[in-house]
Amino acid sequence: MNQNIDRAVGAILAIETATPLTESSTLAQRERHQKLLHDETKKIEQAFIALAQPPQCRAVEIAALSRFLQMTPLAVGPLRKRVICRAEPLKDDAHEQEIASHFNGLLLRLAKGLLASALNPAGIPWRRRVLWLEKAAHIAHRFDKEPLADDKERTEAAGVLARCCLHLALAHLPKGKDKSAMAERQEDLLQSLMWAQKAIVLAGQDKLSGEEYKLLKALVLIELDNLSPGRFQQQLNYVLYDLAVIWLERDTATKPFHPQELFVLWRYLATDFEPDLNMLLFKGSNTSERTAAVQQASPEAERFRPLLPLIHAWSAWKLDPPNNKIAEVILQAVNNLDEHQVYEQVWKWTVDFLQELRNTGAVDWQLPAIAAWELCNKKEKELPFGFQIRQYWSRLDSLYRLAFDGALELKDCMTAARIVDSLKSRTPLTWRDMDTLFAKLPKEKADQLREAFYSMEVQARMGFYAEAKEDANKLKKLLAAQVRKIRDIESVPAGWTVVHFHLREDQDLGYALACRLTADGMSYWTNHIFPVAGIRRAYDCWLEAYHGMEPGAREKSGYQLVELSEIMGKDLDFLFELAGEDGARGLLFVPHGFSHLLPLHAAKKDGSYLFEKIPSLTLPAWEFAPDVDQIPVSDGQDFCFISQRANEQDLVGNIERSHTWNGVCNKNAAWTNVLNTNKEWSKAPPRWLVFWCHGQADPHVAFRSKLLLGTLGVSLFEIQEAALSLTGTKVVLAVCESDLAPPEEYEKTDDHLSLAAPFLLKGARQVLAAIWEGAQLDLLKAMKEMLSNQDKHSWEILRELQSCWMRQPGAIFNDEYIRLYYAASFRILGFPEVATTNMATATAQEEIA
Repeated sequence: MNQNIDRAVGAILAIETATPLTESSTLAQRERHQKLLHDETKKIEQAFIALAQPPQCRAVEIAALSRFLQMTPLAVGPLRKRVICRAEPLKDDAHEQEIASHFNGLLLRLAKGLLASALNPAGIPWRRRVLWLEKAAHIAHRFDKEPLADDKERTEAAGVLARCCLHLALAHLPKGKDKSAMAERQEDLLQSLMWAQKAIVLAGQDKLSGEEYKLLKALVLIELDNLSPGRFQQQLNYVLYDLAVIWLERDTATKPFHPQELFVLWRYLATDFEPDLNMLLFKGSNTSERTAAVQQASPEAERFRPLLPLIHAWSAWKLDPPNNKIAEVILQAVNNLDEHQVYEQVWKWTVDFLQELRNTGAVDWQLPAIAAWELCNKKEKELPFGFQIRQYWSRLDSLYRLAFDGALELKDCMTAARIVDSLKSRTPLTWRDMDTLFAKLPKEKADQLREAFYSMEVQARMGFYAEAKEDANKLKKLLAAQVRKIRDIESVPAGWTVVHFHLREDQDLGYALACRLTADGMSYWTNHIFPVAGIRRAYDCWLEAYHGMEPGAREKSGYQLVELSEIMGKDLDFLFELAGEDGARGLLFVPHGFSHLLPLHAAKKDGSYLFEKIPSLTLPAWEFAPDVDQIPVSDGQDFCFISQRANEQDLVGNIERSHTWNGVCNKNAAWTNVLNTNKEWSKAPPRWLVFWCHGQADPHVAFRSKLLLGTLGVSLFEIQEAALSLTGTKVVLAVCESDLAPPEEYEKTDDHLSLAAPFLLKGARQVLAAIWEGAQLDLLKAMKEMLSNQDKHSWEILRELQSCWMRQPGAIFNDEYIRLYYAASFRILGFPEVATTNMATATAQEEIA
């Protein structure tokens, strides 16, 4: 095509992909934009002038370019009057075929240019990428019904459409309420599949084009197979076989494999292994031997480049019998994960490979699985979220399970406990849930967070990893995220045994990894395996009775509660063994799944309840444990009482008459009002923070569980995001059902999130709360006892009260099942107090240090 035409098309593309102006654009940005439009428009005008010069005036090209310009924003600008009129002499039909041919060529070049711009890795916002893909697809779609287009143009247009639809599918985020993101993505992929197949048919005997479009079809089918496993396997096998036949004849010295080709070849060999092809795969994926020409492949290849070490390890494993060298290559593939974020696809494929190693039993898989988990755990701590998004970590729950099984096979209980605890109380959210939560934040910040989250996900999915990493850094700044220090898992207070629970629905088994210190200060681990089904059935039976409609159903559910206690006593009898060990002072439970909602302290054996034998505490997750032994006591006011009940004044008055405490009562106050009137909490929070209100659990999105304060209430998310420190504070949640947010599946991810969690994350020493609807007045009586006996540990006081309520007929009710219903509902969430110090002293010591 003429050089002047090239210059004009390049200028039009530059205008189409220019950074658009917005209301917030600066004066300098507007001036740069205006200059770009002026310069590129001038290039187009110069191209017209050059085309019109004698002796060879290119009237047909001028007419085609004029028609082409009418499709662009320039059609309404000053250029229109000056150049479009040059096409007037060619109004007759005699030149239409020739003009249309040139016009179609220009359209196709613009579509290709927009596609190439969208796939340019140079820091382009994801929404602009999507816009250019949509424009390119719109232009290419014209060729499907263009009567004057030739077969070559139709073939290339179908290929552009297929690629555009594929990348649009990768960029999909939920838009409407009628379709899920998965359905929208599959719809685009099916469109891509249709156009790729059409390109293959139109290419006919063109071997080079046929290979290109078959590769594209294979990539689309692999994406579809990921969404609907097995549904597209037969089509995928056919196209993979065709490509394998072509690639067996390839001269790799002159035409080496690109990353996307190696990926497709790998997927073929995974289902139909051929040694000759595997040797090609082994050599082609060796990153140390890849030439500079191959390294500079198309931008689309960048999406698959991170997979090369993994593909190389897989092909090496298939080539040679198990030996030390293979183990070394596998470990190198795992270590490669350190260069990539957990939202990149290389993680998913690596975990699948490790699972394959385990299933075949050909090589030792345990250490690579644990090494991959270590890297994943490190990466997740770097994620800039105070909460977790489902897409980033629950996709890797199979890695956690694999690493846990590997640690058990190696009899490494400590590592097994670290693995399962890193999954606990990490409630996943959908994108729509995230939008709902962000609505509670200031609009500007919410918009920035939402855009950064979406951009990070889309850029990573499309293979622009550097851009995704930049978005992650933006999120860190927006959320001011800090990596929380995690206490050493073997740092257990003397006399206490920590029991880390892990439930496995796939095995119908539970694991309890118990750690305590021996007399000489060494850690001692034991692993207790127990059946889950019986406890789960008893719990479900009690829960159904608890939610019954007849009057007094909740108290009457104590019958089923006693049965649950007895089954726990039988299946969890090791808890009584741990309680009976020499020097045992208490048990610290770290539950998992539905065991968060079990009254573990009320397990019954030989007629006695566990809480009658030994004190106990509960931690929603090990990360809530303080990283220091010295826990400061707040120098703030004695208590702050936040209430939404009608009779709180009588209650507070009774407390104040009994004790000379300095306290404040916030009646019918919204959470924001409480924070505004207690700004001194950032320096000296109250020693006791009491919530006397109703609670509302959300079984679908635990972060929306709330305390019903003020008109709208306050959610866990709002408490967690508040600029608030509760270091040294003890919290009382006189709230019904502070933990009733049960997950549907209890072994894949730990969807549970206690209402106590945000207070513990804010530094609260302990939280006194009810698991289900109990007697709030009794909870406050327990608080009064703790305030009156501050030299005594709060868990000891609660244990004595619970034992008293159970063993003194008439203390609450005469029937044991009703007494148990009220007594067992209370528990303390927190960590055993090793030592306490005055907060001012602790602050001074920190400043000196």
